[in-house]
Amino acid sequence: MSKSQELSIYEKTFAKSDETDAILVVDGKKLHVNKALLSYHSSYFNALFNSEFKEKSMDEIEIKDLDFEDFATVLSLIQKIPISPKTEGMSEAQKLSIYEATFVKSDKTDAILVVDGKKLHVNKALLSYHSDYFDALFNSEFKEKSMDEISIEEVKFEDFAVVLSFVHKNPIRVPEYFTNVKKAEELLKLADRFDLPAATGYLECSIASLDMYLTDKLRLADKHKLDILLVCTLKRFERRGDLDYLRSEIETYSDRTKAKVMERLFDLY
Repeated sequence: MSKSQELSIYEKTFAKSDETDAILVVDGKKLHVNKALLSYHSSYFNALFNSEFKEKSMDEIEIKDLDFEDFATVLSLIQKIPISPKTEGMSEAQKLSIYEATFVKSDKTDAILVVDGKKLHVNKALLSYHSDYFDALFNSEFKEKSMDEISIEEVKFEDFAVVLSFVHKNPIRVPEYFTNVKKAEELLKLADRFDLPAATGYLECSIASLDMYLTDKLRLADKHKLDILLVCTLKRFERRGDLDYLRSEIETYSDRTKAKVMERLFDLY
């Protein structure tokens, strides 16, 4: 393939596949997308694809007055592998990671959490609503209540930012956190430590849909009391022998989990 024919990272991210069913055209360049995914994440696209607009039946839909690369970058943030924003012409100090970019200062932020010297600009009311830990931190008579910047100790910056993002509009979805059992468990521990049930729920649903060993899913469900994950995973066992094979491991689980396993075994009779 000649250089003129080489696809950019933007076109490669939105190349045609068996999962795409619509084409968006910006500046003459095509982005192959999945209607259901975009409709789920966006009221705009839900209306575009599912209402009685002329675009509903069009093979290609033109999106006007936008920069192709900027549009592709934004759309990629809800895909499995997001595109890193353009950084040409920027100094190293100016280049923000996806973690810092998600928590930049805005007119909606009113507090700063500092982890490993890096700042996360957050909204007190939002975190207080989702977490008793942050509610106490921001609203009780702790010294942190009046501090401009609050240091969060003994956490990894990236892990902490990812967990916090799960209670925000645009959660960070870095692939390694959703394909690696240890990474997923680290996030579950942080969600528990900082009392973020909504983040735990987001993780639970994500893990349930992952291509992960069923035994790992059962272990996580048991350890972190994830009932939805437990039920979904047990339904994947379609023969009694598969569960009988795990008998020794199941013996180490909680009584709660064992009861759910027994229910599934009865269902398989």
